[in-house]
Amino acid sequence: YISWKDGILNFNKATLSSILHNVGRYYNVSFEKNNHIEFAQRTYSGKLILSDNLDDIMNSISALTSTVYNRENNKILIKNK
Repeated sequence: YISWKDGILNFNKATLSSILHNVGRYYNVSFEKNNHIEFAQRTYSGKLILSDNLDDIMNSISALTSTVYNRENNKILIKNK
């Protein structure tokens, strides 16, 4: 629960919505989703090393979840590939 302080986000059977919520809090960004993405259907387990570069994290999440993202300032739109 406190691994984010060490720059690590651990998750076990977490929904994409939950993962994005934690990433958003860490980087102070908000997420918008395309209506065709089911944020609560699939779960994911793993570890993200949080870095100074949000795009690195978003590229990892995109690869993991088969999504793409578009970033504009502090808002990120998530959509299917």
